[in-house]
Amino acid sequence: MEALLYLGAYPVIGIDISIDIDHFSLQNIPYYSICGDGRALPLRDATARGILYVNVLHYFSNSQPLLEEAVRVLHRSGRVVIIEYAQSVPTGWNPHPLSVSQIKVLLSRNKLSCIRTLQVDTSYRPKNIVIGEKKEYL
Repeated sequence: MEALLYLGAYPVIGIDISIDIDHFSLQNIPYYSICGDGRALPLRDATARGILYVNVLHYFSNSQPLLEEAVRVLHRSGRVVIIEYAQSVPTGWNPHPLSVSQIKVLLSRNKLSCIRTLQVDTSYRPKNIVIGEKKEYL
């Protein structure tokens, strides 16, 4: 969460289908936790500067509705950051793995431009990070 604050996220709003409020005891960080579904975000249109999906999309066989909602709530030129495991074989903890190319297609279908990709944590469990930006004319 401190990284989000450093990047200018203020306030940080965490949305999860099931939230343990005690888990989110962040000191000196304006943080709000909301119980909600990523397919119907409890936010007004064009109000979020950024959306961060950390190991979320692989739980959905169709993650299109999550990206549609992200675009709806993103402010003009808002960004979405997607972090997913770099694997192609489904597992119990990653039932619907997404490759970088699949994530790029999702971004494009939702009028988001892919502006950066990178891989992190390569020595343990590699993860792909894909950053998309809402196109100005929306």
